[in-house]
Amino acid sequence: MKIGIITFHWATNYGAVLQAYALQTYLAQHGHDVKVINYIPYTFDKKLVNCFITKKPWRIPGNLLEYLKELRLNKFRTKHLNLSSRYQSLEALQKNPPAYDVYICGSDQIWNPSFTTSGEGKPTLSYFLDFGPNNVKRIAYAASFGCTQYPEELVKIIAPVLSKFDAVSVREKSGSQIVHKMGIDNVWLLPDPTLLLQAKDYDCMLPALRKTKSNYSFFYALHTGQKTIKEIKNYFSKRLRRRIIDAGSHGIGIVEW
Repeated sequence: MKIGIITFHWATNYGAVLQAYALQTYLAQHGHDVKVINYIPYTFDKKLVNCFITKKPWRIPGNLLEYLKELRLNKFRTKHLNLSSRYQSLEALQKNPPAYDVYICGSDQIWNPSFTTSGEGKPTLSYFLDFGPNNVKRIAYAASFGCTQYPEELVKIIAPVLSKFDAVSVREKSGSQIVHKMGIDNVWLLPDPTLLLQAKDYDCMLPALRKTKSNYSFFYALHTGQKTIKEIKNYFSKRLRRRIIDAGSHGIGIVEW
């Protein structure tokens, strides 16, 4: 079966890229011909010049670090993701829809209201699969809304589109409640795609690892500066006497504690 996945594979975020790889790999392991629909909204084009377009100059160093991180992630995408041709808008997807037997949207926060309302500089239903012929099967896998309360005005817009899905699954219980509110009764609660694979599926991507007898703990946090994260690091470093490897806010330098 030919399957097209549409998700946040373009995000400059480890989890976003890895979950796309995981779902693609899992489906391919089960005998399907899988591609990631290379939908990258034009509003999210990542160019070096954009690092300097800001009214807050003190953010430029952070923007540059994020850009370097994006370059590294893009190498991974090019090597490990089976990408389709590029789409920059919902209109492009509707005009020339990718030819697959099944569309799968997910995982990640693809249904976050902030993206739905302004992902293309305007409202868009790209991640609600509002494109393609009617006979294509539409499936949501472990989709996330990224919130517990969904705007009523969006519920009215999304509910009719979601009713066309052949199967819907979400990542959180709160998401299940939101979908129920849209009139969809049969909703599955499923894990992030990264949990579908085994360790060996990730080991094959790693270079030969340097063995060490040191006592290390690795930390990666989506948001930095959180008091709880700092407390946990201090506990590991001072109480357990572990050396902390921190990926850092932008994931560029590996910082040791």
